[in-house]
Amino acid sequence: LAAVLLALFFNGTISLDLLSFLLFLVVIATVVYADRRKTKFEGVILVRRSQRGINFIKKTADKHPRFWNGFYTVGAIVSIPIMIFISYLLLENAVKIILGVTKAGAVGLILPGPTSGIVAVPGAFILPWWIWVIGIAFVIIPHEMSHGVMCRVKRVGIKSVGWLLLAILPGAFVEQDDKQLKKKPRSTKIKVYAAGSFANVVLAAVLFLILSSMSVLFTPAGLSYTMIDSSPADAVNLSGAITAINGIPIRNIGDLRGVLSEFSPGDAISITTVQNAQVSPIFLFGAPQPGFIVNPSNYSSTTLTLGEHPQSGQAFLGIGEPFIRSYVFTPGVDVFVLYMLVFYLFVFSFGIGLANLLPIKPLDGG
Repeated sequence: LAAVLLALFFNGTISLDLLSFLLFLVVIATVVYADRRKTKFEGVILVRRSQRGINFIKKTADKHPRFWNGFYTVGAIVSIPIMIFISYLLLENAVKIILGVTKAGAVGLILPGPTSGIVAVPGAFILPWWIWVIGIAFVIIPHEMSHGVMCRVKRVGIKSVGWLLLAILPGAFVEQDDKQLKKKPRSTKIKVYAAGSFANVVLAAVLFLILSSMSVLFTPAGLSYTMIDSSPADAVNLSGAITAINGIPIRNIGDLRGVLSEFSPGDAISITTVQNAQVSPIFLFGAPQPGFIVNPSNYSSTTLTLGEHPQSGQAFLGIGEPFIRSYVFTPGVDVFVLYMLVFYLFVFSFGIGLANLLPIKPLDGG
């Protein structure tokens, strides 16, 4: 099957994105088939239990038990207000959707697919499969490891560790001895259940600091916009981010307004633009904001004649809100995918960490 897929790729029948995704599915199917005698279905979920990894969890917990107990005590204290907050937020959004104040669509499943960038579809966001796999592993491993460590610290037996599969969606688990856990104080139970999500939230905080520190790698390169129909900009089919007008750099809306105020209707101007490569969140001064990443080699120049604004009578270019700033990623567009990988690791850790604290079974918050 792999040979057939490679032949189709070299014949130009399928793209590299589709080829790699299909090979990814082949690998999953091969692993499941090879291990079929040790797996079983529990409902519609394929489950594989094992003793591997238990000794590692025990050694990790036994090395610094006081540290882990203190760490996850903080986790229990922090997780309770987070649970209340995320529940309130979910209910508030649900009420707004019911009342028609806002529309659904801001929340959705994150799924793998044969794509090189994020694709939004109703109820889901499709990511490149390899980013998705790394993201899931980055969330699952510390999450389940934390549950296991806390069980060991509190002398709760670990029966097994393993993985599960729902279609192509993987998961993992540390199966504690529920009879032993049931006899423990409520504080112990809270620590055990909160440990996984707290680990994810802590990692998300670390990634947030990393993303914020990477803001120095972005250089302002221009201003993106929405074009107004039947305007001077529309007449010349202006596209890309505006980087300069008559050689004067444009970095933000203030620069644009200042430069245009120097011209009159009927003046001819030269506009330098650069084509946007992709949209990205930019963590400037710790606050994420949307931005476009541009390729510095895609600059072009266009000459147009300014019109007259129908209300103010001033020079009219014909572009409007939303204005979004564009940036050059200093290390280069080709390695920008590494920044996006860090961003999605943050999204996975933060989103799944918070969602797991919802007071709904079978989530940890339940």
